[in-house]
Amino acid sequence: MKKLKAHFKKFIKYYVLTAFISLNFFISGQALLSSTSSAEVSGIFSNFLSAFFHAIGPVEAEIVEPETIEISGPDIVIIGQSKRLTPTIAPSDTTDKSVYWTTNNDSVLEVTSGGIVVAKGIGSASIRATTSVSSIYEEILIEVIDFPSVSAFELEETATDIYVGTTVTLTPINVEPELGRLDSITYTSLHPLIASVNEYGVVKGLTNGTATIFAMAGSLVNSIDISVTTSPNPVVAPTSLTINGDSEGLIYRYTQLEADFGATIPTDTSVTWLSSDINIARVDNTGKVYGYKFEGNVTITAISNADDSLRNNFDMTFSKVFPTSVTLMPAKTEIIAGQSMNINFSFEPAETYDRQLTWNSSDPSVASISSQGEYGLLTGLKVGMVTITATSVMDENISASVTINVLKASTLNAQQEEDLYMFVRKGLGHYSLFFLDGLLGYLTMFYFLKGKQKQTRYFFVSIGIGFILSLLLEALQLFANGRSPLVTDAIINFLGYLTASIVMYLIFYFVKRSKDKKALASTEQPL
Repeated sequence: MKKLKAHFKKFIKYYVLTAFISLNFFISGQALLSSTSSAEVSGIFSNFLSAFFHAIGPVEAEIVEPETIEISGPDIVIIGQSKRLTPTIAPSDTTDKSVYWTTNNDSVLEVTSGGIVVAKGIGSASIRATTSVSSIYEEILIEVIDFPSVSAFELEETATDIYVGTTVTLTPINVEPELGRLDSITYTSLHPLIASVNEYGVVKGLTNGTATIFAMAGSLVNSIDISVTTSPNPVVAPTSLTINGDSEGLIYRYTQLEADFGATIPTDTSVTWLSSDINIARVDNTGKVYGYKFEGNVTITAISNADDSLRNNFDMTFSKVFPTSVTLMPAKTEIIAGQSMNINFSFEPAETYDRQLTWNSSDPSVASISSQGEYGLLTGLKVGMVTITATSVMDENISASVTINVLKASTLNAQQEEDLYMFVRKGLGHYSLFFLDGLLGYLTMFYFLKGKQKQTRYFFVSIGIGFILSLLLEALQLFANGRSPLVTDAIINFLGYLTASIVMYLIFYFVKRSKDKKALASTEQPL
């Protein structure tokens, strides 16, 4: 034992130096970790401490009830539009932030479980948002109006030169309001013998010359000049027109229709497509029909632009896309009592018309669940296992379930959890490491400079070394993937090193003072 003690006393300065150098290599390695790896390291320690707080937490969470709810959203919508209403619940730390939506007139306004209102008819309806406490709710009155008249528009200048017997369709652009009724724009030709124009803005060349076409909406007037010349080749006029395609359409899906001119292919094959009800189906200028929002029957009309006496009607029936399956996708299968999480889901097919689900908890005292439209909102209330089941509103035979384990309530709230993570990352990861570095650095100087310098010089040299190491080791993050050095972190590093230097200075100061007192006392004893 005496030999070991003597060996340690003789070589202690080398052990301290080795520990000091090793620690700085370790800090360097941490600084060079990628942002993901660094976060994982911090997460391991913070999760450990968090688990400790959870372990000593109560079985049941402290429930913060909602006190008020406000709704923000439009008070006027256009028929056929869908608009989202946004609820705000106070206080902000309310435990269960579930919101239940209802309408007092679903023939005017339908509202989904996620707070999306769908304008179905002209009129007004009151939408109510109710919290998990039925007596806490808010209402908003929304008026549904018809498509407004156009208040501003321009004409797109595409083809302004056409041949006799061919056509060009004028296209309004920069229309205000965005959903202004295009049929409120009327067209007239200042030179009807040169070029005619119909109610859909189709201009047809009749004879050589230049015709001015006016487009008017109320007091707004726009004009465009169309030049008509004779084609160098014979112009073939259409003789027949029929529509080919599938008469069965699905909401939120496209159906392509084709205009068939028969055996004689005209020079001008352009067609004007119309829908008898744009809230059921909308059709573009290529014949692509989109099932818009509602079920029902609609007539799609194709009119030959070259000869508007040639037209064909095509009856279509649009129905909903029903789900074949639903899958629940919780981010995790464990939740702490007093916390909430979203449960995402997906339907097959993806175009399922109504994606609403009714949610059910096997034990509402353990966890509550409500629908928030795009996801289910689950709130853990007390320790236990609970099965969450989601059933399609469209087809009650389509459902899915997931089991959630509710853990003991934490003594930390969400903000405190974040503060704990930052403490681990900054306090333990920066301050503590450099505090230990400062202790070893001070001891290294003491053993290698023992008797050569005054105590105060050790202190100031230690501070200088700590300042340099704090900057250099933080600057290493310039070479780490996804990380960059921060001045605040360098300051925390230096504070840790500075604190250690102060502690060591005080320890050595009081030890030396105590030895001096003992020495003085021994010399003053009488012989």
